Amino acid sequence: MNDLRRACERKPPLSRQACSVFWTLGGNQVGRAALAGWQDLLRPVLRMSPPVALWPFHGDLTGLLVTGRPVVAETYPAEFYAHLGLPRFAKTTRAGRLGCIPALEATALRVGASLTTDVRTALASGFRSDDEFDAFAGALGMLNVLAGHRPADPPHDDRVARTVEGWILGAG
Repeated sequence: MNDLRRACERKPPLSRQACSVFWTLGGNQVGRAALAGWQDLLRPVLRMSPPVALWPFHGDLTGLLVTGRPVVAETYPAEFYAHLGLPRFAKTTRAGRLGCIPALEATALRVGASLTTDVRTALASGFRSDDEFDAFAGALGMLNVLAGHRPADPPHDDRVARTVEGWILGAG
């Protein structure tokens, strides 16, 4: 299975190996989610005007952001946990998610995120599900990268990441 992993899915650069994007069965069916994302998200937005930029294929993140074009990037919320200072926890339990509130609030403050009342309520309650939790952690992780606290681009010497495999935002 390790031969099917892209360079950005291995350890390192990730703190723990990700499932392969080619895995399409069972609980960690990352591939099915990727296919759905490509079909339901990317296909429609690629027809937008101005056209979206696919990071890292269309350039480095900083250069893409100044163009005014929407930028689509792959993320891995579980990789953001350590970057956000989250303790070890069980994300499938409300109690586990509640234990992350101080670190999430500190990160939101550090990156200048303005939280709505609804988001504050969801955060204080530990979110309704681990999917909601991951969505919030993913958003904060992306803001953390944009704030310069994590690398914004794949290794500069990795042509495969920029031309064939892609990369995970904030990995590395």
